Amino acid sequence: MNEAGQSKRLIVLDHDYQQIEEIPLDIGPRHFYIEGAQQAMPQGLRAGDRFVTHSCVQGLTGNM
Repeated sequence: MNEAGQSKRLIVLDHDYQQIEEIPLDIGPRHFYIEGAQQAMPQGLRAGDRFVTHSCVQGLTGNM
């Protein structure tokens, strides 16, 4: 989930490879990382978005 929280953008360069414009992009799947059992789902999920949950329960005993 290396892309979690990152935005995509198109960087426009001139003939000398100097940045002249940056255009935000909102295409393709987005990646979310959710930590904790009580964390709410991200708002505005779309088809194709990906998320990973991580929860650590302390004091859990018993056979698994």
